[in-house]
Amino acid sequence: QRALVWRDVPCEPRDGRDLVRQIAVNGNRAEKADGEWKLVLPALVIGLVGFAEPAAISRKLAAEDRQHWSSDRELVSQGVANLASGVAGGYPVGGSFSRSTLNRTVGARTRWSGLVAGLLVLVFLPFAELLESLPKSVLAGIVIASVLRLVDPRPVLRFWKFGRVQFATAAITYV
Repeated sequence: QRALVWRDVPCEPRDGRDLVRQIAVNGNRAEKADGEWKLVLPALVIGLVGFAEPAAISRKLAAEDRQHWSSDRELVSQGVANLASGVAGGYPVGGSFSRSTLNRTVGARTRWSGLVAGLLVLVFLPFAELLESLPKSVLAGIVIASVLRLVDPRPVLRFWKFGRVQFATAAITYV
């Protein structure tokens, strides 16, 4: 058995200075240093938000189509997809309100739309510099136009009958 050795491992720079964290190396296995426990709560919050956004998207789109939505099925599928992505060394899997509604707005109804969109991006990638001169406001307009259909203030307005504090909380959260 090897002795426990502390090594300095460079991390990404933050605020213009290089950070160094220490990890204990015992053979080939790295063990957590005490300071890394501070990352547990932020990691849980990131995971919760990472699951909440795709769940909200699918619930909203299922409600529009008057289809049944299963939270269990959604969370299991997100978990399996993220595990597969982690094993393959990919990025975390997630969803986007603006992409999903833009897909819906242009008439996409199946999962094939993601493949078609990806292939179109690959085809037009060599011509990307032609679009470079477009102002960012054009992209912002596309995103805003696609997301406007999701904006429904009626649920927030219903909180008025419960009280001003509840309404203010809902309105601030809504914005």
